[in-house]
Amino acid sequence: MEFRGRIFPISIMVSIFVFSLIHLGVSIGIIVGFRKYGDTFRPQIGLSGYNIAISFFGLLTGVIGLIAVTFGSKLLRRITFLIAGLVGILALASLVTAIIINAKSFSYVRSHFTGKMMNYMTNLGDMKTIDDLQYRYSCCGANGWIDWANAKLDATSPMVNGTTVMTTTMMMTTTTTTTTGANTTTIMTDANATTTMAAANTTITTVAATATAAGKQLKRDVHDINGQENLPLAGSSRQKRQAPIVYGGIFGLPISFGVTLPYSCCTAGALLDNSTNMLFCISNANGAVNHFNSEGCVKPIQVVAGNQAMGFGVINSFLVVLAFVAMRVLLLEPTSRSSDI
Repeated sequence: MEFRGRIFPISIMVSIFVFSLIHLGVSIGIIVGFRKYGDTFRPQIGLSGYNIAISFFGLLTGVIGLIAVTFGSKLLRRITFLIAGLVGILALASLVTAIIINAKSFSYVRSHFTGKMMNYMTNLGDMKTIDDLQYRYSCCGANGWIDWANAKLDATSPMVNGTTVMTTTMMMTTTTTTTTGANTTTIMTDANATTTMAAANTTITTVAATATAAGKQLKRDVHDINGQENLPLAGSSRQKRQAPIVYGGIFGLPISFGVTLPYSCCTAGALLDNSTNMLFCISNANGAVNHFNSEGCVKPIQVVAGNQAMGFGVINSFLVVLAFVAMRVLLLEPTSRSSDI
């Protein structure tokens, strides 16, 4: 009968030990697996370090509590009571922190990822972090691939030697329209704009058309991408409009809008920049939509970060309950066979 009375206290101590062990494994796994992504997962990594301390005290509670319950030691029960109280308070604080981190994870990930994108050509650490994240989650840009239009990957970088020449070629399309009577003919021609940057001198050579900056092209109000097809019937003034294409997941985006993307965005067709020995791809090279990941990175990263925080919240919820139950059990433990040690 006496042993049966100890089953519940023993089960509580074993549960604290098991959850603390799980807590320890998850915390170490997050630190080891996600620290290479810099400060993108900093809140989760910081919380993991805090939870390692909770796990240590939880394991201690489980081990000492088992001994105290099994042998009926008053001294060990008192020690276990104090440690269990500490575990409960620490786990409760971690639970609240995890909820706050989860609530702010989206804005945190977006701001830090966007900042690293802007520093892609000037900070090797940020470059590696962005490439690692885009490779891992098969994504491109913060909210989408088009975000890279603001990163100016084709601009001269402090990482490039001042005497090194960097040449970037961007394909664009100009449209010439000739109208005769009721018939309208639209002719599409390709124009190559080659920009050569050497030291402080910049020479822009335009063939057949002047290339404007990729960022300004996006602001153009282009209503007709592919022109209009002429009806073959003589004297007919009706025209049939072609359906707009879906370019990089964006409906109606003109194919003339080209964005230089890092190699980690590309699925095929990468180009080597001889001046930096870096690989890039152009979204519309050779006048065609090329292969690249179009989905943004913030959403999948935020999902992972949020799941990590809430995972900690779940484990800490159990530890809070178990710790305070253990304190109550230790107070009510039968003392008929208790020893003073």
